[in-house]
Amino acid sequence: MSYAEILKMALDGKSVNSLAKQWGIPQPTLDKYARGERLPSFKAAKAIAEAAGVSAEQMLESLALEEETRKGYNRAPSADVAQLVEQLIRNQ
Repeated sequence: MSYAEILKMALDGKSVNSLAKQWGIPQPTLDKYARGERLPSFKAAKAIAEAAGVSAEQMLESLALEEETRKGYNRAPSADVAQLVEQLIRNQ
């Protein structure tokens, strides 16, 4: 399950303002999480996981994957790079 899916489950159509108060997270911060501009702190991640009904382990795994994706560590190689690799392999 992705971070976005967990966050969507946690928000459950409720207002960011009401959940921010409930979770003890500043509203502008939770708004940034909801817009994908920022990843949550451990405290916020725990509150989000509990609200979504997922384990802390699931939440941490989804956050790690999200961070890798955002930093570009988890991206598939571009078509140009893939073609170059294939050519190099064929020419050996």
